[in-house]
Amino acid sequence: MNGETANSFDLQMKDRVAQFFEKVWKLVCKVKVRRRKHVLQLCETLSLGEKRMLAIIQCEEHRLLIGATGDSISLLLRLNNIRKEKSERNTPEEMISTNGLVQ
Repeated sequence: MNGETANSFDLQMKDRVAQFFEKVWKLVCKVKVRRRKHVLQLCETLSLGEKRMLAIIQCEEHRLLIGATGDSISLLLRLNNIRKEKSERNTPEEMISTNGLVQ
């Protein structure tokens, strides 16, 4: 190959590579990512000192009061389902179910 032919070949390859990446970019832009809704959430925590804590965990529409130490986790209380309407807030008495204490 002489100098002009090699230079022409390089330009054609660069053009093809650029076209390829342009097509790939267009495809990537069309991809829509669906994020999974988080089902489990840590709502609140309260430290009790020395590796002990209380936490309210929400799983879908259920809330649980959890006690944790350095080597164990215990379900302390099941709270009533959460109302979907933000205007109606549950009082603490409404949140505790009739059989809320775990035995």
